[in-house]
Parts: sequence; C-alpha cells; structure tokens
Amino acid sequence: MEQALDGAESLLFVADAFGETDAPWESLRPLQTTPSAPRIALGEISPERYAEAWEAAIHPDDRERVQARRREVSTAPGFRRTLRHEYRLLDHLGALHWVQEDLFAEALPEGRRRRGALCTDISAKKRTDDALRHTLVASRCFVWHADIALRGGEYRWSHHMTAPDPALECFQVEQMAGESYAESWNRAIEPLDIGALQATRDAALHSDRTAFTANYRIRDRRGIARQLQEEVRLLRTGDNAWSAVGVVTDQTVQQKALSELRASREEYQALFEHVPIGIYRLAPDGTFLMANPALLLMLGFDADADPQVLSQCVAELDRKPLFQRLQRESSSHGWESAWQRKDGSPIVVRENAKAVVNSDGQLVCFEGTLEDITERRRAAERMEWQATHDALTGLPNRTFFLESLQDALAHAAEKDRQVGVLFVDLDKFKQINDLLGHGVGDKLLPVIADRLRSVVRESDVVARMGGDEFTLLLPDLKDPLAARRLAVAVRNAIAEPIEFDDRKFDITVSVGAVLYPRDGADAETLLRHADIAMYRAKSHGGDDISFFAASMHEEMRERVTLEADLRRAVSNGELVLHYQPQVSIASHRVVGVEALVRWNHPERGLLPPGQFIPLAEETGLIMPLSEWVLREACRQGSEWLASGVPLRLSGNMSPKQLMQSDYPGLVESVLRDSMFDP
Repeated sequence: MEQALDGAESLLFVADAFGETDAPWESLRPLQTTPSAPRIALGEISPERYAEAWEAAIHPDDRERVQARRREVSTAPGFRRTLRHEYRLLDHLGALHWVQEDLFAEALPEGRRRRGALCTDISAKKRTDDALRHTLVASRCFVWHADIALRGGEYRWSHHMTAPDPALECFQVEQMAGESYAESWNRAIEPLDIGALQATRDAALHSDRTAFTANYRIRDRRGIARQLQEEVRLLRTGDNAWSAVGVVTDQTVQQKALSELRASREEYQALFEHVPIGIYRLAPDGTFLMANPALLLMLGFDADADPQVLSQCVAELDRKPLFQRLQRESSSHGWESAWQRKDGSPIVVRENAKAVVNSDGQLVCFEGTLEDITERRRAAERMEWQATHDALTGLPNRTFFLESLQDALAHAAEKDRQVGVLFVDLDKFKQINDLLGHGVGDKLLPVIADRLRSVVRESDVVARMGGDEFTLLLPDLKDPLAARRLAVAVRNAIAEPIEFDDRKFDITVSVGAVLYPRDGADAETLLRHADIAMYRAKSHGGDDISFFAASMHEEMRERVTLEADLRRAVSNGELVLHYQPQVSIASHRVVGVEALVRWNHPERGLLPPGQFIPLAEETGLIMPLSEWVLREACRQGSEWLASGVPLRLSGNMSPKQLMQSDYPGLVESVLRDSMFDP
C-alpha cells in the first residue's frame, strides 16, 4: 500500500484493530503514510478531529453514495474486501477536490474486522483528464502507439492508447470487464472492416512505407456507426520490428457533410438541367455566364446554345435599375420586365435575383431565376378588362364609369372646370326584346355603342350601365352648351335607321343631362340626378333631352312614394271598381257595364286611372292589379246574374298580359272560381 502511495497526495485512515464493525468512519484515525503528501486543508483543527472534518467536507450530492459504498465493504462476507470509488470534497475555502478512495475491510480473530480507507487527491488527474476530454471532443481524435513484431509469419501489433479513458468516453466505446483499452477498441471495429484494415496495415509493412492511411468504422455503445480515419507513421526499430504512432480522427460529420454536399450538387445539377424555370448567372457587368436549358428554350434558343446569345434578349432593356438594387439590397424578388425572344416576339418575365459577394464583400456575380408570365399577364389583363367592361358592347361598365367620373371631378375641382354627364335610355327597347327576342336586342346594342363612340371626344367616356342604359362622361368642359350640343348629336346619331336581318329599326332615346358643380358635387349625386332628368324626358313621350332641375327631384320623390303605396294597394284593399254603363241606343236600356279601376288612396282620396295606371305599367305592378280587377269584376257580374240582372260585363286588359302564355288559363280559372257565365 505504501508503494501505491509513493509520490501521491494520499492519506490513510485506519480503524482500531479492535474497533466494532459498526463503529462510525468518523472514529477512524488518520495516518499520513507519506511524509511529503500534504493533507487537504480543512481548517484550523487538531489531527484527532481531521477524520470528522473530512466526513463533513464530503460534497452534499455525493455523501449518501459514499456512505453506501462504505457499508457495502463493511458488511461484505469474506476474509478481505476492497472497493475503489470517487467523490468530491470541499475544503474550508470552498475549493473543490476530487478524491479517489480505496476501501478495504479484513477479518480479525474473535469476529472483529479491521477497516480502512486510502484517500488520494486526484484533482490534478481529473483536470488533466477533463482537458484531454475537451481536446478529444473538440478535435474528435486521439493518439495511440504500438510495437510491431513479425511472429510466425504474422505481424503482431501491441497497441497502447494515450489517455484511454477520455478517448473511449469521447468515442462512446464500451469497455467490458477484464478488457484492456486496446481490446475494447478493437472489439468496437465494424467486423466487415477488420479484414480491410489489417490488409492495409500489412501492405504498408511489406512495402516498407513510412506512412499510410486507413479508413474504417466502429460501432459505439449506442449502436451508432462512426466513420474513422487512421493516419499512421512507421519507424523500423530492428529486423522485423517497428514502432508506430497513429492518429485516429472521427470523420463521421465530414463524411456526412461530403455525402450531403455530393447529393446536393447532384440535386442542383438535376434541378439546373430539368427544372421548368430559367436559371442564370451573370458577370458583374451583366454578361451571361451560365444559363440552364429551360431558360434557353424559353427564349427560343437550342438547349445547348452558348449563354452569351441571351444578351440580345435584353439588348433594348435598361437593366441598370435592377443591378443597382441588387448591389444595394443584395436581393430582389418579383422584378417584372419585358424581354425579347430570339424571333423578336415579346415575353414578360418575373425575376428573383441576388448578388453574390466574396469574403471581402466584393461583387462576384449575379444569380437568378426567370419565369415566363406572359400568359399570366394576359390573363390578368383580360380579367381586369372583364371586371371593368361590358362583354357585349366592349364599353366600360358602371364600375369603370364611376371611377372615371370621380377622377374627372377631382381634376375639375383643381382646375375650376365643369363636368357633364349624360344618361341615355333607349325608348321602348324592352318591347323589341319581348316581341323579337333578346338575340335581336343583343345585335342592336353594339351598333348603338359604336354610334355613341362616334360622336364623343377622345377624352370622353362612354359606358353601358346595364340593359338599355348608357352614360357619357364629358370631362373638362369650358362651355356648358357643349353638353347640350353633344346630347343632340347623340339623339340624332341613334335616330338613324338600323338595318340587319331584312329588318329596319327606328330607335329613339331619352337623354338626361347634368353639369358639375351646378347639379351635384359628387359622382353618385350627379348620376342620380341625370337618371331623374332622363325619366323626365321619357315621361314626355321619349325622343327628348332634359336637363336636371331641382323641381325634378321632388317629382321623382313623389313618384317613388306613389310606387311604394301602389305596391301595398292590392293587399290593403284600397282598389275599387266603378262600372260605366253601356246603353242601347235603340231601346235606351242599360245592356252592359265596363269595369274601371279606381284607387281609394288613404291620404290622397280617390285617384283616377291616369294617375297610377302608367306607373303600374312601367313598374310591372300592372300584372297583380289587372288580375285583381278581373277577379273582382267577375265576382260582381256573377252576383248580378244570380239576382236576375243579365248585364254584359267588359274590362280592360294590359298588353303585358297578352305576352303571358298562361293568361287564358288564368281567365278560365277566374270564371270557374266566380261561377260567372262567359
């Protein structure tokens, strides 16, 4: 034991040879077996209390484990029991020390046991091991040396590892009981690689080389394969004898990175050659250095053409703004521009590009991708056109007209100018659709649109608001009379006969006109007042021009109110029938009556047909009103017949009812329900 302590910072604790087996370890008395071995400083205490202070200095996290190991030695059966373990100690200054404790217990006569502990300060060794471990982890390598001798025709290698504990721990190699470090390492080598490794070593020795490199794999304790590289230096020490020094490096990460890089390069090459979008690389002056087949084909060249030919595709394009942006911001996304194909046809492209710089920040090249968005742009333009134009006539629609009107009003407000708006409605156009079909109307509307376009200025806007309604925007008017002159020109142009399909059509229009700022300060107000003026022109029989006046607004409000009241008149029972007698001139007798409807308005009193029948015709309310008249008249006629008064009954019918295919069925149903003899 003293030989083991020689030159070490060690302290021996022994128990009294006659001490009890359950005597506490604190009762052991310390003996400094090596005079040169200093004790760990535990404060100003007497030697007799050093063992007690030692126990108190054990690190709290290790104390329970230390006591368990000591009990294990004390209670183990047998003549002699030894055990080695490590723990931490805190001196009186709080410094941490690592202690290696060799415990022993031996049997004595009369059932007594001697116990003892050899405590060695291994802090320096721990620091060295930690430094080696950190070095191994950082470099992922270790060093070995070997003596080599040729015996029985085979080269025998006697390996010795430098810092074996940290090495095996760093590489996660498991050491089995009774194995040397070299045996544990050799056992971890992948079996399939052992033969190749041995062949490499033997070949180097046979060729008398001074150095060689071998690659092999090991399998660590977790079952993970590691790729290693071993670089060996050989030195002949005698006949058939050598010494070797080897450096083993973990190449797993590098090999994985190389493999991924190789796969990435292959993938990039495949993408570069087969991806459907264009890829390019440009020199700092914009010269094409590289282009993939997709880009060359996109621009009309052969897939293997020299990238330099692409310069003609941007010859007329100013690329400086893009390059300046790339140098300023290092990348650009969604840059759209118009290139030219080989045949000169235009192509709209979208670029994503970046500037590539070296470690000194100097520009090396530009790299980017190119996508053909020509069809997408055309589709977007078509969609935008469809969203703002009428498909039948090609004229702007209501949305476009309102936006243009708002812009014109803003400009007029700044320049103190006037703006005119004309609201044009075709007279009796619905009758053409009802009598001849919508196909005929659809042929007439484009002709009318062309005639409207033919009379306006280039700055004016003609729009179709829907159905047979059109609007004209007259911006920047200096003379308000210009609006009247244009309204007359519109009426005259539309009035020219239209001929097609062996038919001749005479179309007239009702035109309502307004002026900004006189008749309204915003687009909606002007459009509403133009509509009111148009209705005034139509109420005069059509083929007329009417400029808005404030009084029209009240008339329109009156009309809207009356229409709302008329919609409720039938359900509220406000309609009544008056019967005009029909007298025979020969007999001077009443032979029949004509049923005439009157409206008993709750506020305005009894209204004659002239005040509400035209309104009912325009709004479509004539249908439910006429049906009510038919039913009420037949009911009254049936009562008269039942009372012995044989009067002939007649009534008026709207032309709209003649257009209904089920009208005869309605009449038949009413006669049946009222039991009136037709």
